Amino acid sequence: MLNQVAALIADHPDWWGKHRVATALRGRGVTLSEATVSRMLVVARQQLAQARDREARAQQARRRREMRTARQRNERDAARAEMWHERLMPAREPGLTAQERVRRIAQALASKGYKIQVKDLTPDLRAIADEYIENLGGRDSFSPSETWLLDARKWLHRSKNLIPRNPLRAGPNIDHLRVGALNDLVTNFNRDIGLGASRALLESPENEERAASSRRLKRPTRHAY
Repeated sequence: MLNQVAALIADHPDWWGKHRVATALRGRGVTLSEATVSRMLVVARQQLAQARDREARAQQARRRREMRTARQRNERDAARAEMWHERLMPAREPGLTAQERVRRIAQALASKGYKIQVKDLTPDLRAIADEYIENLGGRDSFSPSETWLLDARKWLHRSKNLIPRNPLRAGPNIDHLRVGALNDLVTNFNRDIGLGASRALLESPENEERAASSRRLKRPTRHAY
């Protein structure tokens, strides 16, 4: 019965007097004297006040946790942004060729030791990724595994409202595309280095001499009869 009284007055405990509560209870098929209702109201108001205090303390604790978490996140983001800004400083030196700038950016990205993830993104890295996507990674042609860059540029334009957005299609997470672009930049640059080193090795004088020797050994000998 006490729970019924508490539920009845829960929204506005101070608006309900003993006569009003007794009348409401009779309307629900419960008959109590106003003296009994008066005693029950005292207990019900105390319970409601305690419940409100518990909820208020819980909300304060949640707000403190959220503020602490937000502060720690902001501190981590600021430290990460400063770290990447310093790592990318060599790529900002004036007078660099485009190839040298890309080389330094790739070195900075590779210095992480493993692939870039969404949590690593900073304003500097997002700007580099957007430029890479916009330029399609410097490619003129695309293998089937590289056509994702074309879609990435389309979604990047839509995210910046450069082309109309389809409200019925949310599209991929742009930051995931940026991560893919940064990792592709490192992979693409390392592949170019490997190809260049292989080409230089093949064209070296030592290799030419070895190739000539190999051809002489493979040349069939003539037998005199």
